[in-house]
Amino acid sequence: MFESGCLKCSHKKVYKYNLCESCYSNLKLNVIWDRELENVDKVIVGGEYVGLLREILIDFKFRDCVYYADVLSEIMSEKLLKSRIYREYEAITYVPMHKVDLLERGYNQSEILAKKIADNVLLDFVEPIEKIKSTKRQIEVTSSERYRNLKGVFRVVDRLPENIILVDDVVTTGSTVDEIAKVLKENGVKKVAALIATTHNI
Repeated sequence: MFESGCLKCSHKKVYKYNLCESCYSNLKLNVIWDRELENVDKVIVGGEYVGLLREILIDFKFRDCVYYADVLSEIMSEKLLKSRIYREYEAITYVPMHKVDLLERGYNQSEILAKKIADNVLLDFVEPIEKIKSTKRQIEVTSSERYRNLKGVFRVVDRLPENIILVDDVVTTGSTVDEIAKVLKENGVKKVAALIATTHNI
């Protein structure tokens, strides 16, 4: 269906990331994460959660448009390769969903991205953690409540690599990836980097 054209507008010639030049020009990719997280050693963000990138992420996450994983994973892979930190890490994982939430949505968008990125950069894809409690969406609670909302909800269920890259779709305060990184490090992981599709300033 989309093989010969832009994934977003479908009728124009592909320029980059499976998008035409016009759609590509509407992506805001020059974004820098400037917050320090206690347990995450490095944060790399693909772009800003505005405009076309926001539309793509919403369609991918909530409207079953899983083909947009190609756009997002290419952006994220390129950012990871340019950072050169991938040489310091041996595996890639993702932010897990609780089984009830996964059943409701039908797929974990971060898992799809992590698998594609792992293939792109030739790192192992692993699934060493699970979410054992259902929680409110982070966007639904205040900044001060976000860490409390996540306390005790993740656990390690498989062998861990020494250094791991954690993939997620959106980062706001960074509390989710920081809590997972804390659990990973408590179980022997030495370094955790977070690779995020978009940053959403609140």
